[in-house]
This record gives sequence, C-alpha cells and structure tokens, in this order.
Amino acid sequence: KENNNLFGMKEARVRLNLAKGTQHGHAYYDNWEESVMDYALWYSTYGYKCKTEKQLFKLLDKQYAEASHYVEALKRIINKENLKIKFKK
Repeated sequence: KENNNLFGMKEARVRLNLAKGTQHGHAYYDNWEESVMDYALWYSTYGYKCKTEKQLFKLLDKQYAEASHYVEALKRIINKENLKIKFKK
C-alpha cells in the first residue's frame, strides 16, 4: 500500500517503466494505476512472447516472482475465484 505497488514490482533497470524510484526494496508509484500500467509495460516487454498459459507461468516463475511457490499460489487463487470463467474470451 505504501508504495502504491499492487504487484510487488521491483524498479526496472532496463525496460521502460513508470516507477518513481525504489523504496523498501520495491518500486514506488504516485498511485496504484501507475503500478498497473507498469505491469502492462513489463508484460509487453516479456510476457507477449508467451503463447500458452504454461509458458506464462514458466516466465512468471523464472523472471517475475521472488517468492517460492508463487505460481502454485497464483493457480490456487485463479481456481478458487473462478477467474478463468469470469474472464473468458
């Protein structure tokens, strides 16, 4: 909350980003909307290459998340909240 960082993003050093700097080891933003847009920039830089859900989870596990078992936790939330059904194309 303090950093307005919904995704726990680190401040990017290479790609275009909207972070104002680093605070407490993570990027900080003026508002939460900027953190959403920054995640979209991350995705457009790295995630767009993923053609399947499996590929995206592999990328998240390898490059995005520091927490162990992040992907497993994300899958549990997706299933628990029926997000695939709610956001079906």
